[in-house]
Amino acid sequence: AGITHIILFEGTNDIHRGATAAELIEGTRQLIDRAHARGLKIIGATMIPRGQPEGSTRQGFDETQERYRLEVNDWIRHQAGFDGVIDFEAVMLGGGTSADGAQIMKHEYSCDFVHPNAAGYRALGESIDLELFQ
Repeated sequence: AGITHIILFEGTNDIHRGATAAELIEGTRQLIDRAHARGLKIIGATMIPRGQPEGSTRQGFDETQERYRLEVNDWIRHQAGFDGVIDFEAVMLGGGTSADGAQIMKHEYSCDFVHPNAAGYRALGESIDLELFQ
């Protein structure tokens, strides 16, 4: 009750578990349509990097997964039909590129290069333009 806006920030776990860019785009289209059908504004957030630096024990994105992430982010920015876009990718970029070619998030914003840490979440939160909720 009382909801007016949705921020949709999802996708990296889906890609990590085998979803393609086309599947994510189709699912997201359905969410956008359902939100709009209920009179809600829906704001899309780009997916953050998931590359792993040399020597990391976590599994990052491979070349195909990174391509999917970039394709979906481009769609979010330019074609998705969201009522606004928050570019979380731009906030988190800056950690270089993994051996597989996947972008790595800023080291100071993550302890495992998959999830933001407190500083990363603060940076994401501070990047949100509150005018999107007018």
